[in-house]
Amino acid sequence: MKYFLLSLHCFGTFFIKMAVAQQPVIHEVIDVGDPVEQYGKFEAEVRLTATFSNPFDYEDIRVEGLFTGPNGRQKEVEGFYIQAFEWTDYQTGAIAPKGNGTFRLRFAPDQPGIWRYTVSCVTQTGTAIFQEKTFECVAAFSPLNRGFVRSAGSHYLQFEDGDSFIPLGHNMAWPVTNAYTDYKRWIEDLSAAGGNSFRLWQCPWGLGLEWRAGNGYEGLMRYRQSNSFYLDWLFDYCAQKGVHVMVCLHHHGAVSTQVNPDWKDNPYNAMNGGPCEQTQDFFKNATAQRLTRNRLRYIIARWGYQRSIWAWELFNEVDWTDGYAENAADIRRWHTDMADFLREKDPNGHLITTSFADTGRDDETWNHPDIVPTQTHIYTQASNIEQVVAKNTLRYVQQYGKPALNAEVGLGIAGDLLPGLDPQG
Repeated sequence: MKYFLLSLHCFGTFFIKMAVAQQPVIHEVIDVGDPVEQYGKFEAEVRLTATFSNPFDYEDIRVEGLFTGPNGRQKEVEGFYIQAFEWTDYQTGAIAPKGNGTFRLRFAPDQPGIWRYTVSCVTQTGTAIFQEKTFECVAAFSPLNRGFVRSAGSHYLQFEDGDSFIPLGHNMAWPVTNAYTDYKRWIEDLSAAGGNSFRLWQCPWGLGLEWRAGNGYEGLMRYRQSNSFYLDWLFDYCAQKGVHVMVCLHHHGAVSTQVNPDWKDNPYNAMNGGPCEQTQDFFKNATAQRLTRNRLRYIIARWGYQRSIWAWELFNEVDWTDGYAENAADIRRWHTDMADFLREKDPNGHLITTSFADTGRDDETWNHPDIVPTQTHIYTQASNIEQVVAKNTLRYVQQYGKPALNAEVGLGIAGDLLPGLDPQG
């Protein structure tokens, strides 16, 4: 039995069981109105009728937008399903669902002028196309809006306006109490201290989207909408503050039974109904790869417009996943495939990176043309740790000819530092 999604002006969106599938119909496209700032957020709600089983499955239902700029250049973006939320208490960051789910499109125009766009909906029963609409884009006016971060084809990074970007900040990978209250305070403190970036993990104890059912998660291909709402706010707030985020899409523990092991709760695990009998299957099982790509499509559709995101990080310390040495070729191929997929789907060409715990890994991955910047994580009990970091960064720049980032650094990972090594904590 499939479901029939009906959107009405006054009654919102709801599900009715239907026995017969029908062609999709787009009833209305409601956008935010003119004007939209260059590199800002254009957003439209797409009210439609369609037959489908899972609104998050891009092979089941897909909303698309084709945008034509003032110079005639076109960009395609995919839409996404959203359950809206609203704030119920700003002091605690509490939220509650608002209304029913709908489909939306988001897009960042890169040229001032009049943009034209058409919206389509594709299901297994057919395609619907809505009449062409327009909106106006004006030149960037927010003082911290410098466009997206780009690789300048050198060892440096820069914004669209040509200003250099040197990321300086912290790993603020997950909230401790509440995403709103924690990140609002942390970002204010970071900005006041001159920082301009941080690293965010999509992990089940933080702002993850997909995990074993329970504790707010609903299993495979059911993306957690409360966390998505917090991410909507967080990325917009970062854009307002001129702070940029590296979004880590996978953490090593999810594919490990040894190091920070979370495999037992991973929805990709066959024990939880997933397609993978073993951890290493995550990197080579065709169904697992399809599910991963679907989640990446959702991430690009919902947040690919966002200039505050400066890079997608495919994996945190992937060499801590089970059997890395034996499975290195499959993991390398997975990185190539997923980097190529991100590059294909992301209309704004965000930078793509990954990370290893061992600074000796992995020449072929770092040489991939879509993997920029390279990245090191350095933990060593050295009194001159800044020299160690500088030396490794320079080595990466010289070896791979790309910008090099040190994304984690510390004197150790336990409370057993050498005496006098860190006297001020």
